Amino acid sequence: MNKKVIIAIAVIIGYRSTDERTYQVEEQPLDISDEEWNKNMSTLTVPGAQLYFEVIGDGPLLIMIPGAAGTGEVFRPLIGPLAEQYQVVTYDRRGFSRSELDGPQDYDHRLDTDADDVRRLIEELTDKPAIVFGNSSGAIVALEVLIRFPQWVDTVVAHEPPVVNLLPDATK
Repeated sequence: MNKKVIIAIAVIIGYRSTDERTYQVEEQPLDISDEEWNKNMSTLTVPGAQLYFEVIGDGPLLIMIPGAAGTGEVFRPLIGPLAEQYQVVTYDRRGFSRSELDGPQDYDHRLDTDADDVRRLIEELTDKPAIVFGNSSGAIVALEVLIRFPQWVDTVVAHEPPVVNLLPDATK
């Protein structure tokens, strides 16, 4: 399996320093009307849920998996610059925000289910492997997609995956 996996501890895209010595995201304005934006919103029926997703841009498919908050809204500030080169997919993980469950959440199989949801989104939108970006717990989902469905993954970017306990010196 010849895949690219990037583990990112910190990624800085569109950040600027402020007088208060903090950092804020500079939201990149999208040159897209509300009407056009609404055309890019959709839902995908998957076993046990209705996944809400948005697609913006043209180019290779880049699917962005949110972390614990579970909502694709967290990626809004990044969409502008990314949509210039990629077809960017943001979505709400099942049971979060606009992705509704059709029954109870299966917590015993949550990682498998989340990875399968990503595969289904990729299959819905392209017939080619995608770039899969995951943030925090979404990074764990991205890595699981690579393990379970390598044929659908070109590159994984795992941004700050909470897997410190897997490191050799984790007990220190």
